[in-house]
Amino acid sequence: MQLPEVLEKRYEALLEEVKRARGTSFLASFERRALLEGLQQGWEQGLQQGLQQGLQQGLAKGLITLLTDLYGEVPESLREQIMQIPSEEILQALYSEAARAGSLEAFEQRLHAIIASQSVSDGLMAPPDA
Repeated sequence: MQLPEVLEKRYEALLEEVKRARGTSFLASFERRALLEGLQQGWEQGLQQGLQQGLQQGLAKGLITLLTDLYGEVPESLREQIMQIPSEEILQALYSEAARAGSLEAFEQRLHAIIASQSVSDGLMAPPDA
């Protein structure tokens, strides 16, 4: 298993740290392999989370740019709401909503409706009484 150079250095430092903590000058091969695999897994998970977050932020910023191009300056409160949307699917759906809305006010109403329906379907809030 090949690690990037920065992780290779971290792996070597981790090995030394474990050896010192145990008061030994060696680790068994299975212990070295376990440390290496744990470091690799952590790196891969961090990379995946970073990519996902980058995609979400890129979609949100693109949506704000589209709204600005279509309707003019987007209020800071709406920008913040858009940047807080964690769902890639919702952000993608909002591109179509932005194109069809006709105004920022209409888009914002639709945004609130989508967020509310998502919250209900996720069980985050109770549906309104009939």
